[in-house]
Amino acid sequence: MARVGVSLAAFVNFAAASGSAKASQVQKAKRQVGGDGFDYWLALRSAIVAMHQFGRPIATLSSVLQGLNESRVENYTTCIAGYKEWLKRKKPVPFPTGTGGVWNSGDLIVRVNPELALDSGTETLAIKLYFGAPVISKARLELSHHLIRKAVGPAFKSAVLDVRRAKLHISQVRSSAAIDALFDGEARLFLAMWDAV
Repeated sequence: MARVGVSLAAFVNFAAASGSAKASQVQKAKRQVGGDGFDYWLALRSAIVAMHQFGRPIATLSSVLQGLNESRVENYTTCIAGYKEWLKRKKPVPFPTGTGGVWNSGDLIVRVNPELALDSGTETLAIKLYFGAPVISKARLELSHHLIRKAVGPAFKSAVLDVRRAKLHISQVRSSAAIDALFDGEARLFLAMWDAV
């Protein structure tokens, strides 16, 4: 079997699903890999990283709204406001390239790619941005934290920023052999379903 590469969100959505919903998540991931998927948040994610990379003022984020359809403008505006609220007195930087970025198990490669790094004073956080409207569940947070930890290594502590709610979730749990085994099992199931759907 050829190696399969998917995004962190695709694999987390699969691992958090149950029953036949898992097959739906694999089909969705397959469409994204095949080029039929659409990254709704790509423009805003890229604009946030570029803003920090080039030292631009936060007001420049509003330029990303130009040319978007009405529903995206509303969602982007909400997330920009949330990001502005969270950013007060913080100085994140783009996550350093070449520092982790993937988790793999067998023939499955999960692209993790945290967007930002932040020195909290006692540790450096690897931050993944979450823009979704639903409040991120505890299960999805735990899954995301585990993949981030595995991808970036011990130099960073994993964190997920719920952008629209300006809430940073920092991992409080360490990896264990049991969690590793669980993820390896999910990876094998994902690959088996990938061939089947």
